[in-house]
Amino acid sequence: MAKQNNNARTIYSGSLSEQIMLFMAEVGECSPSAIYLAFSNYSQKVISNNLFSLRKRGFLTILGTEKDKIKTCRIRKKEGLPFLNSFPPFVVNRYNSMTSNHSFASTSVNSKNISSTLRRHRIADTIAFMKNSGVLTGFNCSELSLTTQTDILDSQPPSFYTSIELKNIDKAQKHKIEFTRFVGCVFSSDTVFAIYNISDGVMKWSEQGEQKTRWFLQDILSHNSKKSSWKIASIVIYNNDDAILNSVDHENSRPEFLSFFNVYKNIYITPFDKNGIEMLKSFLPEGAQDTLKSLVFPKELLESSLKLRDCDCDIVDNNIRGFSFLSGNIARLKRLKSFIELPSSKNYTFQIFCYDFQFNFLSEYIQPSENIEFFPIEGWIFT
Repeated sequence: MAKQNNNARTIYSGSLSEQIMLFMAEVGECSPSAIYLAFSNYSQKVISNNLFSLRKRGFLTILGTEKDKIKTCRIRKKEGLPFLNSFPPFVVNRYNSMTSNHSFASTSVNSKNISSTLRRHRIADTIAFMKNSGVLTGFNCSELSLTTQTDILDSQPPSFYTSIELKNIDKAQKHKIEFTRFVGCVFSSDTVFAIYNISDGVMKWSEQGEQKTRWFLQDILSHNSKKSSWKIASIVIYNNDDAILNSVDHENSRPEFLSFFNVYKNIYITPFDKNGIEMLKSFLPEGAQDTLKSLVFPKELLESSLKLRDCDCDIVDNNIRGFSFLSGNIARLKRLKSFIELPSSKNYTFQIFCYDFQFNFLSEYIQPSENIEFFPIEGWIFT
């Protein structure tokens, strides 16, 4: 059945145009690249043709093609909102929540209000990233609670909730995490990952705010799961090696008691591309981190090293310390680097295993030397 707005301009049910409009309702506002990522199973030409049609018929507008502007996609009020209203109320309610009731900020990079638009873009990019990773988002996720006891997270597949959704669970407590920088959370089978997206720059955060985020997530888990074995970690999505390298340097200049690394013991970095999508998929199964280690090191060596480890490595084999970076755990890497830099570590050989696309970052962060060896792995060694 076709969906129609008041002017009888038709968008057919199940069509890519309808899917794009529903994606816009889910994210509120986004860059065109987020739409291309969200629907990467279609060719860019097909997506482009549908965007052109939606713009021409007045459902969407794309702003920011001028110099010193950022490009952004928005639903048009006259044609787009009536279309959303032809769906059940939760669709337009979601859209209003994500856009503060169809309210938009500037697209000028020189405006102090540009941060609002950029934040919406980061959230939209993250949703598109999650969709490609097979993670539930938006309309497919059950509503969480902070007032009643549920077990939603015990039975629901891996799911992503935006920071806007989470902050609106209990508006009376919204002020507690109002100034945090996370864009949302992924709840897998045994771990909740707070997501930080720095695909448009260097990692920045409110140190005290991120600790409040962790407490907030513990509260969500206690109200929406009967399990007591949840782990809390973080994932940082980045666009290029320089962004994450500069973020780490920025972090190192901070007083230790304000450290982001003190908030999350495990912080995983994933590039904002197809490799990052595959990495995220590898994080989601229960016991994923142990599985990733076992793909590099023999199980017997991992087990025998448990009582021998003198640093944050994976295996100890005489004077060799082995470390797998397949998980992209930069928090563990940071701790290992601190150990490597000790004068007493010169007698050890450090073998660091990574994916080939991680090698440039690693060789910048930990400079190769006589006792540091890198082993890049081509392609993916898991299915």
